[in-house]
Amino acid sequence: MAFSTDGDVLVEANYLGFLTLRDARSGDRLKRLLAQTALVETVRFEARTGLLLLAGAGFEGGRDCGVVKILDPRTGRRVEELRATLWGPKEKVRVADPSAAQKRGIEI
Repeated sequence: MAFSTDGDVLVEANYLGFLTLRDARSGDRLKRLLAQTALVETVRFEARTGLLLLAGAGFEGGRDCGVVKILDPRTGRRVEELRATLWGPKEKVRVADPSAAQKRGIEI
C-alpha cells in the first residue's frame, strides 16, 4: 500500500498482480489495473512525477524477476521497465542503470 504525494490516492497491490487505486478519504475505488500476472511485492508513487513504481515476484516465466515497472496511474500504461533488485527490511530498490530512471525524471 502507498499514498500519492498529495495524500488523495491510495494504491493497493495484490498477489494476482492487480493494483487498485482508491480515494484515500472515502475508500471508493477509482481504478483497477492489471500490472502483471504475478505478485506485486512493492508499490509506491514516485514523488516528482506521480508515476507508480512496482516490483514483483517474477512468476511471469521469470520475466519480471529483477524488474521495476513504471506505470502511469491515470492510464495504466507501462511507461518503462528497469532492471533492478530489492533488498533490506523496507524493500528498497537498487536499479542496475539509474540513468534510465533519471531520463524520465524518476528518483529511485
